[in-house]
Amino acid sequence: MSRPLDTAKVTRAMLATSGKWRPWTEAETAFLRKHYHRGTAWLSKRLGRGARSILSRAQRVGISHKWTRHELTTLRLEWGELSERGLMRKLPGRTWGAIAIRAHRMGLANPNQGKVDMREASRITGIDHRTLPAVLAAEGVRRSYRVRVNSDRCITGHRQWVVDADEARDAAARHFNKLAGTLSRRQAAERLGVSPPTVLHLMRRLAATRPVEGMRSKPWRLLPADVDAAAALRGAARGES
Repeated sequence: MSRPLDTAKVTRAMLATSGKWRPWTEAETAFLRKHYHRGTAWLSKRLGRGARSILSRAQRVGISHKWTRHELTTLRLEWGELSERGLMRKLPGRTWGAIAIRAHRMGLANPNQGKVDMREASRITGIDHRTLPAVLAAEGVRRSYRVRVNSDRCITGHRQWVVDADEARDAAARHFNKLAGTLSRRQAAERLGVSPPTVLHLMRRLAATRPVEGMRSKPWRLLPADVDAAAALRGAARGES
């Protein structure tokens, strides 16, 4: 009488040979335990396994290492300044979950440090959130891509663009100062008594003869003198006095 087929053993063998799954050996686990502090990238090359497999195995067998003074100092200095990926690169061998939990315990649960998200920046500057990024870029204000952590449960939250609130206010003030005394395309149309598409045509004709400020901005902000010059050019072409 033949023995019954061990389907579980056959399945493991098939997965091991197919490359989709390979059981961990005692030697590999010992190597992982000895060199876990070197980080998943280093271990991945030596063991021929993915980072997720290494982290999962380490968690399963209870492998961990204490935070060093250097790591804690790095986390305190870089938290809120680097993205999730940047922090994991600075702290090799640490998962984002481990970093977030340690930051929470150190009282670093809010990474913004005086920075606000773009909708809040839009509220305090009075500039539409869809236009604000272009305004900030034009004024030389840099945004940062941050990760947020729910400090109550200490889990990874959403990512968002943030900007220094004071820098955003100053940029908005400079932006509005530049707009003072200028005209939008619609305002220019009302000034000349024509349609906005006609203003577009007139300003392009004027720009073909000399530089015109404000046409490269989005939206256009035109100087009244340039608008009048475009109207005069149109009148001259029509033979109007």
